[in-house]
Parts: sequence; structure tokens; C-alpha cells
Amino acid sequence: MKYFVKTLLIVGLFSMPLAYAQMLVTPAPDQQVLLQSDNPKLEANKKLVYGFWHEVFEGGHLDKADQYLSEDYIQHNPNVPTGRDGFVNFFAQYSQPKPIRDEISGPLVSIVAERDMVILSFARDLD
Repeated sequence: MKYFVKTLLIVGLFSMPLAYAQMLVTPAPDQQVLLQSDNPKLEANKKLVYGFWHEVFEGGHLDKADQYLSEDYIQHNPNVPTGRDGFVNFFAQYSQPKPIRDEISGPLVSIVAERDMVILSFARDLD
């Protein structure tokens, strides 16, 4: 127990200054650069996810969902039904098609691709 308390105290002391020394996360100035990869498969995966987010999710063009989602698409949000039709029916309640812009309008920071996974990271102001 003493070891646990000492470790907790040490970790707490060393992490406190970091809470005040955080650097501001800023969006990428050029989103197209984020799509590049030396690996053609990873680059294609990045472009697929970027296109989905840009056109379907953010752009509200649910009619294009079949270009990005398979019929048996697995949804991990427990509030949204699984499958492409479930996704489309759920988000149809909340979105209207918007003009497609040149890039994602949200403050995109990075795109990371590894194997068959792609992660889009966005900045968010919590003030």
C-alpha cells in the first residue's frame, strides 16, 4: 500500500505542472497533405475515410453513403443502428445536404492510418 501511495503522489506531483503547460492544438493548414502516404493502400484508406466524412457525415449527402459504407457496415455507436440503412435512416433525422466544400470544415488536426484503421483527429475548444 505504501508503494502505491508513493507512486500516486510522485505521478501526481510530476503531472500537475503539465496541466498548465499544454500546447494549443491547431488544425492542419493543408488537409490534402494529410492524405498522403508512402504506402498506396494506406493513402487510399485515408482518402476513403476523408471522402466519407467530407461528403456524407459532414456534408449531409446521405445518398452517397453507398459509395463509402457496405450494406453490412458495423456501427459502434450504440445509439445508431448497425448497417448502411441504419446509418442513413438515423442521420437523415439530423442532417440536410450542404454544398460540398473543398475540404472538411471542422478543425482537422491529423489523419492516422495503420492496417485497415483510419483516425481523423479534430481540435475542440472546451472553454
